[in-house]
Amino acid sequence: MVIYALAVPDTEEVRYVGKTTKVDWQKYCREHFETAISKRKLRRHVHFWLRKLGQQPKMFILEECDSKDELNEAERFWIDWYR
Repeated sequence: MVIYALAVPDTEEVRYVGKTTKVDWQKYCREHFETAISKRKLRRHVHFWLRKLGQQPKMFILEECDSKDELNEAERFWIDWYR
């Protein structure tokens, strides 16, 4: 279980913080981009940003967690941190 960030590749500016319980977190992050490009009807902020970016974002782990409660708390912390 990880908290991850998606960032602008050139500047490393974090534009999205998310969480996943999937072991292959990098594949999960790449799917954000693939979904944003292939399904124009999606209206989430991350999809608008990824379509505008037009390339895979830089992906990195912010924190690893041992429980879902810890995961939820950590996600809130990192979203506030980058806001």
